[in-house]
Amino acid sequence: MSNFQISIDLRKLKNSFVREIRGRAATKRCIVIPIDDNDLVIGEKKGGVYLNLAAWETPNSQYGHTHYVKQSFTKAARDAMTDEEYKAQPILGNVKPIERRDPYQNTGEPIEADPFGGESDDLPF
Repeated sequence: MSNFQISIDLRKLKNSFVREIRGRAATKRCIVIPIDDNDLVIGEKKGGVYLNLAAWETPNSQYGHTHYVKQSFTKAARDAMTDEEYKAQPILGNVKPIERRDPYQNTGEPIEADPFGGESDDLPF
C-alpha cells in the first residue's frame, strides 16, 4: 500500500475566513469555518467536527496528482441541492503518492561482484 500526500484548501469552504483572534495570553491567526454552511458533522460521543471528503481519480495530471478531493455530503444536504449546485462544488485539494527515494537504489552503474576482494571479516554485521 502506498502513502499519500493530501493538500486541502480550507478557504474554499463556504463563508470561511482567516482572522486574528485575541486570547488571554496571545493573538493567533485562525480559520473560521461555519459548521452549518458547510455540512460539517459534529460527532455524538467525542464532539469532533468532521469534514467528509471523497477522492476521485485524476487522469493525466501534469503535477503527479492521482486524485482530486471534493466534499462528500450527507444525504439530506445532497438531496437539497440541484444537480448544478452539486456539480459546482469546488475541488478542495489533491492527492499524490509520497515518493521515498531508496538511498541504495540502483543508479544504473555496474556493481562489482565483491568490491572488498573476498575479505568480509571486518563487516559490522
